[in-house]
Amino acid sequence: MRGTYTIDVPGDKRIPRVGRKAWLAVRFGRVQIQRPKALKAFDYPESVTLYAVEVEEICPPAGQEPIHWRLLTTHEVMSLEQALQVSEWYKWRWRIEQLFATLKKTGLNLEATQLESPRAISLANCPRFVCSGANSANG
Repeated sequence: MRGTYTIDVPGDKRIPRVGRKAWLAVRFGRVQIQRPKALKAFDYPESVTLYAVEVEEICPPAGQEPIHWRLLTTHEVMSLEQALQVSEWYKWRWRIEQLFATLKKTGLNLEATQLESPRAISLANCPRFVCSGANSANG
């Protein structure tokens, strides 16, 4: 273990997950992944160097699935601060996925818009994003 930190975990009735402050242990290091021997293409490198960040909940509440993230990145992770940054990016990714799930679930049907220009789509849907994001954050 290289360090610990806490995060606020929102409750989620669908899973079910209770809201809580989670105490997390963080480990990180450089890893080298070898090219599979069975790979037919030879224009790939023999190996790639990545950085692994593992985040694991310490003492989760009874009956709750513990948080356990194993993240690989090309960003250099040589300090706890850098590992926490990678973890933070992952949390943002999760929030973005939740936003789009909410947009789909609430029937905004963004895929069916007949607008063609990116600007027109943005202008038409910006209020929807704001309202859906507010609903997602509250429920």
